[in-house]
Amino acid sequence: MNGARSCSRCCFSSRCLINAYPLTLEFTLALTPFMEPDAPLFYLSNPVPLSLLTMPLTQLFPHAQSITAVVLAGGQGTRMGGVDKGLQHFQGQAMAQRALLRVAPWVGTVAVNANRNETAYQAFCDAIWPDPDLSAWGGMGDGVSWGPLAGFLTALQHVQTPFLLTVPCDCPFFPLDLVLRLSQAMGQSGADLVMPRVPIGREGRQRLATQPVFALMRVHVLKSLEIFMAQGGRKVLDWSQSLHHAFVDFDQAHDEAHAFSNINTLSELTHWNTASPPGPKSSPCARPSA
Repeated sequence: MNGARSCSRCCFSSRCLINAYPLTLEFTLALTPFMEPDAPLFYLSNPVPLSLLTMPLTQLFPHAQSITAVVLAGGQGTRMGGVDKGLQHFQGQAMAQRALLRVAPWVGTVAVNANRNETAYQAFCDAIWPDPDLSAWGGMGDGVSWGPLAGFLTALQHVQTPFLLTVPCDCPFFPLDLVLRLSQAMGQSGADLVMPRVPIGREGRQRLATQPVFALMRVHVLKSLEIFMAQGGRKVLDWSQSLHHAFVDFDQAHDEAHAFSNINTLSELTHWNTASPPGPKSSPCARPSA
């Protein structure tokens, strides 16, 4: 990405991901007006026209500048042998970089939550936010980590926009219309927190499972999260119960079967690096995130 022209659409300066974004995108792009619940969905065929990608975000998605997206890459990578998961390569890109590429066109600001290898992450993102010291609240030393909540807290303490979107670094196929659909649900419901749900299980015995690491929230929930964590809370779903929350079901015909599949082990990474990209639903979705 070196040599890409700079622009003011995100915080990447000369390493702008928007300018480097591929023109032939392997997804169905949904243009959903924010906070207009009666507006229809419009789906465009691939490849996405160049005119669309160069259209100012204020025209394409008026409320994009109000959202900061943070890619969560601060975990220990235990099931990968302790490697920094966000820097593991998936189809030629670091997984955290791929997540940024997928979300950056739909938000005003992006950042990465990472706790090591800051210089490596700065190769593709200027804003790197490490977790604060949470030792006063326990964790790690007592055998249990804070998990995604640490990243949520970090992001909420740094963010300068009214809305925060979190996405994990290890889900390389998450929907490109994620921001739009979560935003629409927030506008319709007035919720403080919106999360996606996906069908899991075999056909005929499926249920909807929440993917809590993917979350759109209003930043005023910070105080609630601080209280929850100070009292020993460790689960995103448990915290969500104390908030006005809503769900978006990604179970439509055009939704990909493995859109929310996450990569936890090196063998899974090898599999997905060699497998064909997932297509429309034809098999059960991946397990729900913790």
